[in-house]
Amino acid sequence: MSDKLIRILGEAKGASPVKGDAAMQYDLRFVKGGCVGRTVLVGENQHIVFGRSRDASIQFQDPMISRHHCELSNSPDGLSVFDLKSWNGTYVNGTRISVPTRLANGDKVAFGKTLFQVQSAPANTDPDRNPKRSFSDGSTRDGWRPDKGWPETRPLAVAKKASANWDPNMIPDFLIEARIGGGAVGTVYRAKDKRSGRSIALKIVDSIYASSPNGIKRFLRAAQICRELRHPNIMQIYEVGDSNGAYYIVMEHIIGKEVGDIIVRYKRIAVGSALQIAMQLCDALQYAFQRSVIHRDIKPKNIMVSRAGVAKLVDFGLAKRKTNGVVPTLTAPGEAVGTLAYMPPEQLDDALNADHRADTYSLGATLYHMVTGHHPFDETSFAEFVTAIMTKMPDSVCSKVASLPPELDAIIFKAMAKDPADRYQTPHQFGSDLLDLAKTLSCEPIVASPYSDTAKMSTPPEVLRAHRDAMKNGSKVSADHAR
Repeated sequence: MSDKLIRILGEAKGASPVKGDAAMQYDLRFVKGGCVGRTVLVGENQHIVFGRSRDASIQFQDPMISRHHCELSNSPDGLSVFDLKSWNGTYVNGTRISVPTRLANGDKVAFGKTLFQVQSAPANTDPDRNPKRSFSDGSTRDGWRPDKGWPETRPLAVAKKASANWDPNMIPDFLIEARIGGGAVGTVYRAKDKRSGRSIALKIVDSIYASSPNGIKRFLRAAQICRELRHPNIMQIYEVGDSNGAYYIVMEHIIGKEVGDIIVRYKRIAVGSALQIAMQLCDALQYAFQRSVIHRDIKPKNIMVSRAGVAKLVDFGLAKRKTNGVVPTLTAPGEAVGTLAYMPPEQLDDALNADHRADTYSLGATLYHMVTGHHPFDETSFAEFVTAIMTKMPDSVCSKVASLPPELDAIIFKAMAKDPADRYQTPHQFGSDLLDLAKTLSCEPIVASPYSDTAKMSTPPEVLRAHRDAMKNGSKVSADHAR
């Protein structure tokens, strides 16, 4: 496997120190797969995420490996590995693991076509190798909170840093300073607008995506939709263009972290913080709904949150707008669009005709993931996953985390109802119920809330409970309770 196919980024995203005393260092010696002959050092007190995603610590292009497949943790308690709900599993010495598993010298870890062997390495005494954190550790039993911060973005050295494969002046008028992320559509860089001196995020579309039949059409449509939206909880688009065949989009530079990254690092988000994030997203979706815009890909990876707890909805790459009941034709009838783990039944079956209530479902699934650290469904095969989305309700959030309030369980069940008619009919209704629960839990909004003058819950508590029980039993609530 070439350097372009695997990015040994232990000194970049995901390789973050944790609180505690010094631990041993370990070498990972790859003995099977495209990385045969490579060695990666797992430094003291580090976490490394393996997967196909560009934000993984070590990235593979192997279809048998999930986007975030498994995580290796070298803590004061020792080296351990745990599977991140991957499709094809993680194996230690030939046995598929389902819980965090302690590793010893000589153990073999396999996933996809890759296998590496663990070997202890001499401890490093260089103090610059493991810089101290400048904030308190946020890995508490209650989950992440904004005041706890997140892993340092300053890289840790576990492998030789690859040289930049981009020209800092590839787009006129902008000076590219660093790569900060990317996805299926393109790569995102931190850059400076030479004309204004403003720091911006610059997304450059991958040439493969740009050459697909509907790729650029979808990109330009989504960019135009997002550019027209002006809301404090929606990432702002400044400019869209192309330069010598390279399409790009100039965006607001958000100093924060993806909610997905926070969940991977801290396992889950404290319920008060999760409610505040979800309320802000309800406000953003209500604003979009009033302008006939449907996002169609609400998920933790598409939500940024600042240290102050301000949430921003990003990546409108799959967004569509309904105008007088007419929808665009880039999505074919019967085509599924979105991310499976957060996708409602109607979007899986026919994304063309899904409406704003699909975003309500996806936000409900995202909230479930934030507070529990688990996807609503954890079936092990694609067919089982699709069946679960179409026919099952997720387990109670309280069964995952006993300390969570039952009222949250009922709210999420209503948001994730199979029939769109049984869900909240507007994002504002969803946000109103979340605010009422936040008040009950004494979670004061950290930013101005459009629901602060709501006199009572959008849905009475007894109706929420009835709705939850009905959904669990596979029946529907009465018409009087539908909203």
